[in-house]
Amino acid sequence: MLIQFKLFSTQLEKARFATTVATVICIMLMGAGKLSAQQVLPLHQATGAEVEGIDPWLTQLAKGLNPTLYIENGEHKVFGEASPLVVILQGNEVSSLYEANPQFSSVELIKIVLENPGTGQPSVDLNRLPGFKNLRYILFEFHYSPCGNQTDECLPSLVGGMVVSGPQEVTVFYNLSIPE
Repeated sequence: MLIQFKLFSTQLEKARFATTVATVICIMLMGAGKLSAQQVLPLHQATGAEVEGIDPWLTQLAKGLNPTLYIENGEHKVFGEASPLVVILQGNEVSSLYEANPQFSSVELIKIVLENPGTGQPSVDLNRLPGFKNLRYILFEFHYSPCGNQTDECLPSLVGGMVVSGPQEVTVFYNLSIPE
């Protein structure tokens, strides 16, 4: 009887351990959607040289002339003859991206401009962007130094915290472009 009790006790301990491990894994998987799992890269690194996995089309989208939708003060203005490939907006206009707009379906790059610390830190929830069928990139462009000393040392973690993961694969970039 004592042997059977020890055997039962050992099996019970194994079951508890397996349940604990399974619970931890489930918590990690369920919580992953709330954290940014998107890759965050400096724009100059991705467009200045060949970087594995980065499409050269990014340079054209980020720096070239493209059909563009500008969102300013809630108004949408399209420049260019074709459907917009780029959306440019200020950080305080991010909620406009969650509205239904057929022009969003062709957009491949969202560029969010942050002029000063007073604009806050916008949060982009990729789960709320179903209208962006072709979205590949998000670019956060800072016109001030959020890290201090004109450096971009803190930007990977800062920008990573501004994006909530979603079902589509989107590469997130940042650019520090302080006007003189």
